[in-house]
Amino acid sequence: MTWGEVKLAALQRIFSNDGAALNRDDSNEEYLNAMPAVANEALSIITGVGIPLLKKLTVEVSEAVTEPEQDGQTLRIPLTENGVARIDMREAAADYRALESGELYWETARDGYGPAGSWSVEGCDTLVLPVDEAGVYTVYYRAYVPPLTASTPDNQELGVPREAAELMPLYIGAQLYREDDIQISTQMLNEFEVGLSRLQQAGAERPAGGGGRTKNTTKWWN
Repeated sequence: MTWGEVKLAALQRIFSNDGAALNRDDSNEEYLNAMPAVANEALSIITGVGIPLLKKLTVEVSEAVTEPEQDGQTLRIPLTENGVARIDMREAAADYRALESGELYWETARDGYGPAGSWSVEGCDTLVLPVDEAGVYTVYYRAYVPPLTASTPDNQELGVPREAAELMPLYIGAQLYREDDIQISTQMLNEFEVGLSRLQQAGAERPAGGGGRTKNTTKWWN
C-alpha cells in the first residue's frame, strides 16, 4: 500500500477529498501538512504492538578479517579462539527497535543451517555471540519503519503488511478530526483499536520461529 493511498483514505474518512483521486486544495491542505507526523505515530503503534516489521542482520565470523567491519546489513567479525563478540544492535542496525526473541540462526560448512544454540543478550540491546568457529549468524530484529515526511512521494510503498497499512487512515483521521467533530474522531479511534486488537490476536496465533536458548540478566527465553 502506498503513502498516497493512505493519505487518500484518511481524507475520505474525514470528508475532505471528493472523488477517487487525491486532491490538494484549501479545504484539506492543513490536514495534509499535519499528516506525516500523525502517520508516523500510527506506524509506530501498529508495528510496536500489532505486526512487527522484521529485518535481519547477517553476522559473518571469519578468519579473513582482523577487526569488525560492516557493509550494509552484513557485519564481519574475526574468528577468535574461545572468544565472544558483543554487538550493540543500536549501532549495527540504524532502524533497530528490539531483538526478536528466538529468531537467531547459525550456519557452518560442517553443520549446515539451523537455530543457533548458544547466544545471550545483555541489557536488552547487546547481543553476545560465540565467535570461536567460522560461520554465519542470521539475526532477526524488530525495526522501525522509515519515517514519512512532507517530501515522501505518494507512490512510495510503506513497507508494512497491507492489513497494518489499512489501519492507518483510521488513526490519522481520528487525530486530525478531533477539533472538527469529537464524536466521529472517537468512533474512528475505537475502530482503530478494535483493528489493532485483531492484529495482535492474529500475531499471537502465528507460529513462532527460533530455537536454542537466549539469556539476559533476568530470565531465560526458550
